Amino acid sequence: MAGARPAGGRHGAGGRGGDGAHLGVTTVGYGDFAPVTATGRLIAAALMIAGIALLGVVTVTLASWPVERVGEQDEASQAVTRAQVAALTVEVVALREDLRRAREDDSAGSRV
Repeated sequence: MAGARPAGGRHGAGGRGGDGAHLGVTTVGYGDFAPVTATGRLIAAALMIAGIALLGVVTVTLASWPVERVGEQDEASQAVTRAQVAALTVEVVALREDLRRAREDDSAGSRV
């Protein structure tokens, strides 16, 4: 492989710890060959980070699907509850009107 060296050598020559840090964070390791040039190291680090990002996107997509389903069911349940509350409100208003009329009839009957 051109531009690579056996992995037995030091990664991040020159005392730069950042070159090896992405290996530890991404838990990838290089295997048999490692990039030698700065461009190769940059491309390797970018590919590792992109792989983790892709895995994160897939995980979030799969995890959010059941949450959305529960939310849709919750909205439907709330709509039914709102309709029931509206019907009960109409019924309470009618009962109050009936009670007011009954009191008026009782007070008119007691005056006679």
